[in-house]
Amino acid sequence: MLRAMIEDRAVQSALRASRVTSPSAIFIQSVAGLPPWLVVTLLWALLLLPFAGTRSLYYEEGRYTLAALDMLAHGHWLRPEVLGVGFVEKPPLLYWLTALSVTIIGAASEWAVRVPPLLASLLGALLVERIARREAGRLAGFIAAIAFLISPFVFTKGARGEPDLLVTVFSFAAFMIWLEARDAVGAARLRGWCLTALLLVATALCKGPQPLAYFGIGAGLLALIERRWRELAELAALGLLAVGVVVLWSALVFEPGDDSTWRQQMRLEDWPALLPYLGNIGRFVGETASEMMPWLLLAMPAMSTAWGQRHGLDDRAPRAMTCYALGCTVLLAVWPHAESRYAMPALGGVAVLAGLGGAALWRQGPAWAGCAVTLLLCVAILVRIGWLAAIPFEAERNRAAIELADGFAAPIGNSTDPILVLGPQVDYNASFYLQQRGYAPRLIFGPGQIHGPAWLITAAAPPAGAEKKGEIADRKGLLYRIYRID
Repeated sequence: MLRAMIEDRAVQSALRASRVTSPSAIFIQSVAGLPPWLVVTLLWALLLLPFAGTRSLYYEEGRYTLAALDMLAHGHWLRPEVLGVGFVEKPPLLYWLTALSVTIIGAASEWAVRVPPLLASLLGALLVERIARREAGRLAGFIAAIAFLISPFVFTKGARGEPDLLVTVFSFAAFMIWLEARDAVGAARLRGWCLTALLLVATALCKGPQPLAYFGIGAGLLALIERRWRELAELAALGLLAVGVVVLWSALVFEPGDDSTWRQQMRLEDWPALLPYLGNIGRFVGETASEMMPWLLLAMPAMSTAWGQRHGLDDRAPRAMTCYALGCTVLLAVWPHAESRYAMPALGGVAVLAGLGGAALWRQGPAWAGCAVTLLLCVAILVRIGWLAAIPFEAERNRAAIELADGFAAPIGNSTDPILVLGPQVDYNASFYLQQRGYAPRLIFGPGQIHGPAWLITAAAPPAGAEKKGEIADRKGLLYRIYRID
């Protein structure tokens, strides 16, 4: 902290003495005068909060929210139901947090659904800022926070009620607390290990045991490189504890058929043929790199020990961040069913490395490098603000699920007959809004479950004798029909 203060004062004094009045210099002076946590919080509020509740639920938000509401309504805290069917695709921590948010806010609104990921994005930004600032001063922390908040990953998931951002922050926080605890002694070491274990359990309870690989592989690689052999057994114990909690949950909620669901969620399918497999590797690498851009460009130099030494960086933090960011990502690249979003936990390490690399270039690189870093930061912020400014004008996109639910409800009116939803295509977001209007849609899996009098919503072929009462297409053109069954 003292080093950072001296550094910042030196920067300000140098700028004043040379009477530099360029926009970048004025900007750096202004930022340097505010508490770091306040700068990060203001950036978070500017970049993520506006219009976070404007868009109707989308992607998987509706299904996860229905699970949380079932917990509140029926007390199914371990095995929630979605449209009357048990939902165990993922462990329940996100649903617990959503239920807590709904209870505190007092309504199942879009804001309530998105509070958990919004808070996670703030915590993640504060965490990477603190680490980078501690290693290389406030400028490094500022760049790291921006890299986290304006990465394409957070750009799209920072205000979406899904577990990916929670997993990213919990996993990286566990890694950083472990780094500090490994050199501590006595009560401090025990406290650090307990916090690490708690965060790893939280990571596993968000999305299953797979994301634990980022912590396990990153920490294991670091222990091997530094030849701290005893830590390997300790890391194995931490991993077994987190996995054990998920196994316990699965044992408590298991019903016949759940095993196939879990195998599907863990992507334990057959390996593809050689050419599709190689194509998947190329796709994963390209998509993951694009999701980390442009910050990967600043992070890559800091991964080099020689480059870091030339620019005054202590090699311990870059080495740890590189192990964390690359260890599991490299293995994911060769996994045949990997998606770029699985690499999202690497973001914390990449953001810190971007902060270290960007600050080193700004301070010690050629003049053009400092200008390039400043331009990159300004353009990234402006692009995000421009994207936010367009949200209120996307009325069709913002109200897509609401309008689909209105189309479902129009023919049904005030009828109290059961509402059946026949898959395989099911719009859970529209089902959420339908439920908010007082209806109780129930999912079925075949015509044999249809018994009148009832209403049927489906994009599949109707059963014999069904009378069509209405139809509406979603934003992708999928046509749903509403039938009356007597």
